[in-house]
Amino acid sequence: NLMQNVVVERTGDWQITVRTPVAATTGYLWIMGGGGAQYVWPKEWLDEYATSNEWRDVVATGAFMIDDYIAGSAAKYIKNPNYWGVNPVGPGKGDKLPYADKLTWQIVPDASTRQAALRTGQAEWSFIDNFRKEEFDTIIENNPEIKYAQTIIDPLQISGRVDLADNPFSKKEVRQAMMLAIDHPSIVEDLFQGQAELIDSPARKWYPSIYTPLEELAEETQELYGYNPEKAKELLTQAGYPDGFKMTLVLQNTPEMEEMASLVKAYWDEVGIDLSLNVVEASIFTGMWVGYAVEDLMLSRYPGGTGALFVRYSMGYYRGPNFFNMSHVNDPPGTDPIIENAYNVQNENVMVNYEEADRVTKETWKYVLGEAFTIQLPAPWGYRVWQPWLKNYFGEAQCKWWVQYAWIDEELKASMGH
Repeated sequence: NLMQNVVVERTGDWQITVRTPVAATTGYLWIMGGGGAQYVWPKEWLDEYATSNEWRDVVATGAFMIDDYIAGSAAKYIKNPNYWGVNPVGPGKGDKLPYADKLTWQIVPDASTRQAALRTGQAEWSFIDNFRKEEFDTIIENNPEIKYAQTIIDPLQISGRVDLADNPFSKKEVRQAMMLAIDHPSIVEDLFQGQAELIDSPARKWYPSIYTPLEELAEETQELYGYNPEKAKELLTQAGYPDGFKMTLVLQNTPEMEEMASLVKAYWDEVGIDLSLNVVEASIFTGMWVGYAVEDLMLSRYPGGTGALFVRYSMGYYRGPNFFNMSHVNDPPGTDPIIENAYNVQNENVMVNYEEADRVTKETWKYVLGEAFTIQLPAPWGYRVWQPWLKNYFGEAQCKWWVQYAWIDEELKASMGH
C-alpha cells in the first residue's frame, strides 16, 4: 500500500523528494526506520541493467567495490577510491575512508570449518556466527587472546493459526497448555547451561520502555514460563481436547531447529499432543512462510525481541496480513480489538509523543504474552568473536557499516605468528 501511494520526484541536481500519505507511522518508517531499505539508482543504469543478475553490473556509492565473485567460494572487494565518507570522530577524525584496501568474504557453509579458520588466524571475523556457550568455550580454550562480545540470539518460537476457528491453536487454552507442557527453566539450565533469557520476545530487556520483566507480569502469565504438565492437560480438556490432538510442525533443516523441535515434541507427547515434524530446506521453508502455505505450526525466529523499528510502532508482529504476523493475530485488522486499539494509539503518538507510544506498546506486549499468541522458547546467549588485530570492531552485528572503519594491525598480527 505504501509503494502504491508514494510519489518520488527529482527536485534538484542532488535532491529527491518523497511524498507519502499523511500518517504518523508512515513518517516514522521512512525517517526513523529507513522504511526497511530504500536505494536510489541512476536512471540510465535502471534502463539497461535493472534485470541483470550479473555482479559486474552492480553500481553503488559504498566504501568497497566488488572485484571478483567465485560462486559458492568467495566475494572479493577493493576500496572505492572515490568514496565520499570520512572518519567523523576520534584519533582518526577526518581520515578518508575506508581504511582497508581490500576485503574478502569467504563463503564457508560448514560451521566447524569457520571455527577452525578463526582458531588458526586465517579469518579475522565470522559474519554469521553467534557462538553458543559450548562452542565459545572451545574457542577461548584454544585462543585465550581472542576478542569477544556477548549478545542474545533471537529465540525460536512456534506460531500457529489464531485466525482459523477449527484449528486447535486458535483457542487460548490450547496455546497456554502448549506453553505449560514445556519445561522452560530446564531448557535454560540444561540445554543452554544457564546462559539464556527465559523471555526475549516480543521485547528484549535492552528496551526497558517496552519490556516487562517476568516478575512484573500477571501471575497467570508468569506460570506459562514454568512447567506444569498436569495443568496443561486440564486446559486441553477445557478446550475440548481431553485426548489431545495431532498437528504438524514445519521447520528448517538446521541442527539447532531440529534439536529444539525434537525436545518440544517429547514434552507435548506427555500431555497428548501428537506432533509430526516436517523438516524442509531453507528455500522451501521461506516459500511456505511467505506464501501462507502452513495451516498448522511453524518454528521460526519471528516475532523477534530486538525492538525492530519497522514493527515496533505498527503492531507488525500481531496485526493484519504480513509476513511477520506469523500467527495471523488480528487478521484481518479489527478482529482483536485490543491489538487494533493499541495500533491506533501508536499511530496518534509516534513522531509526536514517544512516551505514550511506548506505554501502550508495553501494555499490549503484556497482553500478547498472556494470550500466548506464539509458543515462546528461551533465547540463548551468543558470542561474537574476532581477532585482536582487527581494529575498530567492537562486536557489531551483521550489518556491515562498520567495515569502512576497520583496519588490520599488521605488526600485532605478525607478533602473534600470523
